[in-house]
Amino acid sequence: MDRSQFLDQFNREARRERSPQHRAARIKRDNARANQAVAERIRFKRTQQLRASRKNLCIAQGLRKCRELRGMSRDEFAQAMGITRRALYNYETGLRSVPGELIEKIAKNGDLELHDILGTKFENPPTERRKSDATLAIRIYKNLKFEFAEASNSEVSHISADDTDMQRVAADAAAAWSHTAKVTEKSIAKLTKRLAAQLADDYALTDLANSWHLEND
Repeated sequence: MDRSQFLDQFNREARRERSPQHRAARIKRDNARANQAVAERIRFKRTQQLRASRKNLCIAQGLRKCRELRGMSRDEFAQAMGITRRALYNYETGLRSVPGELIEKIAKNGDLELHDILGTKFENPPTERRKSDATLAIRIYKNLKFEFAEASNSEVSHISADDTDMQRVAADAAAAWSHTAKVTEKSIAKLTKRLAAQLADDYALTDLANSWHLEND
């Protein structure tokens, strides 16, 4: 390649570097790398938190705690789990490893939290999830306030809702929201209308109960 060919190629590359398309592609690539780095940092911090909380994990202690939370003796618990009292004693004292099928049986019963069964501390959800839940609760609360405001197209506009009740309902709804479901204005509006109607029904039932008590006093 002679000097003129080299200069032509260099100029073409320089023009390509300065083109809006190339600049947009570079920005997109850099943003993707930055997002990946942030995600990896969040995963690393979460791993550290979980390792710290599980440092004293003891399934033997968790098994004993499960029995105590149910208020059962060793005989009662062993019978309910389909094992011998001696086997349960060995599991609780750490003389024998707790079998996976026993842990699975206790977990599937659904009356105890997994951190109790595994003998660990309660694990808070990831920070990002808590932030998204809080943001969602605020959005639902604002929509509820608007729904209960004096708007002619609202079915509950004639009802004065308590602010604390709206905050409680919004927080419960955000906590129950599936993390696999998309959060859109349409889905929030649909949920808000349903929550407002339920809250209005609760108020109506409370007023009915109070009037019934007054009539019977």
